[in-house]
Amino acid sequence: MNEDTRQPSQNLGRSIGINLLWLQPGTVGGSEQYVTRLLRAAAGKWPSDYAVHLYTTPEFAQAYPEIADRYQITTAPVASRNKAARIAAENSWLARQTSHHDLVHHFGGVIPYIRSAVSSVTIHDLQPIDLPDNFNAVKRRWLKHALPHTAKSARLIMVPSEFTARRLESLYGVSRDQISIVPQGADPSIEPASYNYSPSERFGTYLIYPAIAYNHKRHIDIIRALSLMGDSYSHVNLVLTGSPGPNDERVDEVAEHLGLDKRVHRLGRVSTAFLQALYRDALALVFPSAYEGFGNPVLEAMKLKCPVITSNAEALTEVSGGCSLVFNVGDAAGLANCIEAVHTDRPLVEDMIARAEMRANQFDWDASGDALVAGYTKALNQV
Repeated sequence: MNEDTRQPSQNLGRSIGINLLWLQPGTVGGSEQYVTRLLRAAAGKWPSDYAVHLYTTPEFAQAYPEIADRYQITTAPVASRNKAARIAAENSWLARQTSHHDLVHHFGGVIPYIRSAVSSVTIHDLQPIDLPDNFNAVKRRWLKHALPHTAKSARLIMVPSEFTARRLESLYGVSRDQISIVPQGADPSIEPASYNYSPSERFGTYLIYPAIAYNHKRHIDIIRALSLMGDSYSHVNLVLTGSPGPNDERVDEVAEHLGLDKRVHRLGRVSTAFLQALYRDALALVFPSAYEGFGNPVLEAMKLKCPVITSNAEALTEVSGGCSLVFNVGDAAGLANCIEAVHTDRPLVEDMIARAEMRANQFDWDASGDALVAGYTKALNQV
């Protein structure tokens, strides 16, 4: 059995296990950033009588050695890319490994059917229920049962936003006392790195969208908006970042069909420092997603004085707090109007930036780490 267990320090009191078997590095989008930033932020905040233990796949420890070095960690004998094996391990291996804990927290949105300890869970969003067509039939059937089971089984449910909390109340009748909001934060501003070029030198005037190309992210809406804007905006480019996604080929096809392929630049996954440089030089962040549990890039851009354009998806307007230009989901013409506004109306942009920076400063990872620790304490103290 390929199992690597780092021996826990002396357990002085309350024991917490954290299930990260679902986290396949580089493929789960914003939830990966959310979890890893939270674990970093909480690392120095645990009460002295708490022993916190992570259960991960081998790839997690390799991708995040700085987290693995700060926590007790047990590596499961499964690879993160094998989803069926991970789910089986959660309902067998994990249940055996965690039987001694006072609380086991499942960060991946569902609680295994077979478990041996009191459970809490983080539900990032209810997209599988609200946008079922984004998922294959097998996953839809599984989540149709797994999510109600999770809502019923959890002693405490943590969510990143009021929007997700409201959906839990509406869909499953979850009491608000059973929910804790643990918001995302904005990364501290990094001094511009020394690159051989600045982003604007390479891309000229550009829009930035950092997101894996899933259906609900609606990358194509930005390309269609640019196609509606005419020759006077032919110098405006689009920079896409994020790991490879299922709609990459379709995005490229539409860009080529509309004659915009030379203006769309796909960079893949980039460092935090370079992403921040992209925000600083961009004409605007455009976030056309149809559905989010939070929408951290909105927060990141606001903190770095990058104008923000978002769809009217509820979580995005919640995070932006009235500091972004907003268009209806799927309305390419409305998005084009917003792009034109940030391009031509400097007083509007300056007002947006000033208000957005104040809004972003209300969120930080340190406070989010406090909220995570407080959530565990709440769950442990419930009877």
